[in-house]
Amino acid sequence: MSMPDELLPKYITLLSNKSNEKKMEILKSLEKKAANPRDIKMDFALEMVEYLYSEEVAKKTKNHFIQQFVKRDIPDNIQEVGIKKGNVMDIVHTIIPEFSKGEIKRLLKQGGIKFNDDKITDPNFEIEGSGILRIGKKKIFKIIL
Repeated sequence: MSMPDELLPKYITLLSNKSNEKKMEILKSLEKKAANPRDIKMDFALEMVEYLYSEEVAKKTKNHFIQQFVKRDIPDNIQEVGIKKGNVMDIVHTIIPEFSKGEIKRLLKQGGIKFNDDKITDPNFEIEGSGILRIGKKKIFKIIL
């Protein structure tokens, strides 16, 4: 789903097993902005996963995507991280050491870090209790103090 919208027509044209009429219908709806690209991407992804794996795996993958990225629910199998209380900059850097302090500041400024669904913008924000830490759209951790 992280493919750019402008590549979607090429992918559908080259990879989809749908009939040519159906492909043209999809491409026209994209061109006219009559359909949400996310929905078309989801259908395309479902088709590709089903082709490569199975219908069952495709359905599970779709449900997981909807749960995590559309509904913003917390997955059941998130990583638990035991830490000492501290500021968000140090905690994020401890959890994801490959993030530089500059990247973390940029994420904070853009509202990309949340603790218990509250956006954190202050790099000196102190995390003093257990909860759910979201870093960007894909990284979710259960913080245990």
